Amino acid sequence: MSDTNNSVDIKRRLALRNASFKALMPIWKKNQISVKLKLKLFCSIIVPVAMYGCETWTVRVNDSRRLAAFETKLLRQIAGIKYVDRVSNTDLFKRLQYKTIILNRVRIQQFRWLGHVQRMCNDKLPKIAFESRIHGFRLHGHPSKCWKESICDCSLPSPLTMAQNREQYRRQVHSLVRI
Repeated sequence: MSDTNNSVDIKRRLALRNASFKALMPIWKKNQISVKLKLKLFCSIIVPVAMYGCETWTVRVNDSRRLAAFETKLLRQIAGIKYVDRVSNTDLFKRLQYKTIILNRVRIQQFRWLGHVQRMCNDKLPKIAFESRIHGFRLHGHPSKCWKESICDCSLPSPLTMAQNREQYRRQVHSLVRI
């Protein structure tokens, strides 16, 4: 397994998120508590557990599917919607008025970290690690994308140079995630 594969960490974070969700199961099942309050609890307790350390993840397609499926599964439990009810994910988000999908939150955190590292002094360890190249041989086959390549594949025009202007960078990041 390569160092850029974060699937193990993502699975571990989702398992911790699942455990924290199950610990609060009596709250999710109570009909006296409004769905709006349950959603606030979900966003303030459960989502941060899953997203811890997401700034440095290299999110692959399988990982993004796993994150999205896990999120909708928990939201369905909060809303009391069963799989046999045949409610689409878009209808689920509309019913709950849930706007910020976890994948968008991960991307925002990654762009925030990128901007932070780009504005650092050149003698700081994260900046040195970010700009360094490892010399040597690699294994045969298609190389895995590193974090820098995955974050620069976005629709932002040159995010590495844009990060120096903090306000403009912040506006661009939030507009990209809204799209």
